[in-house]
Amino acid sequence: MKCESMSDSSEYHSNSKNKKITEFSYLLQRKWLRMMRRYFKHAFETCGIFTNYKKQIRQLSYDQMQEAIRMFIDIEFAYLKPFKDYIRFMKLEESLKTLILCDRYNKQEPIIEGLDFTILRNALNRFNTRNLITFFSDKSNSLLFVHYFEKSGPSDSEKQTDVQCSKLLEEMQMLYEEADKYVKLQWENFRQERYYETPVFHFNEEPNFLD
Repeated sequence: MKCESMSDSSEYHSNSKNKKITEFSYLLQRKWLRMMRRYFKHAFETCGIFTNYKKQIRQLSYDQMQEAIRMFIDIEFAYLKPFKDYIRFMKLEESLKTLILCDRYNKQEPIIEGLDFTILRNALNRFNTRNLITFFSDKSNSLLFVHYFEKSGPSDSEKQTDVQCSKLLEEMQMLYEEADKYVKLQWENFRQERYYETPVFHFNEEPNFLD
């Protein structure tokens, strides 16, 4: 499903003369995506599942990796724990694995079986408007970014020394607002499909993005 709001929002980046995203905007967009990936990778490695991540990760079977991802979701996305059907609907497990393991894309390991790194690697290495829209049009990627931004985005942006922090945060805020709209739309789609009552989410006293 195409994320129309993300497509429309590309005007935010447009140059008034040629309507193309500037090189500076590309830099900032690659920056936040790498920040988000680094956040989830670090959170996964240090969440208590592993005693020695770098050693154990090479020895995991496919099923063991699946179980580790499920355990991580229960920890990191505790507010979604009662809604297993929603997690499956959003395909959160697959997207998290792709994000966390993308540096192992060319290794012959059972833990990356079935994963397609194309969209993520295009966004990381060949960032343009089309790749941005494609990345966010995956509903689980939008959810991951909303979660990351609400938990750590602003504080992470303040720590960056190689870009102007205020501009980086401005870019992230714009993308957050668009991704948040898309996540809410997907929640409504899920509710209609499952005929659920609207739950009340509590996100560490942060805005409830699924209200």
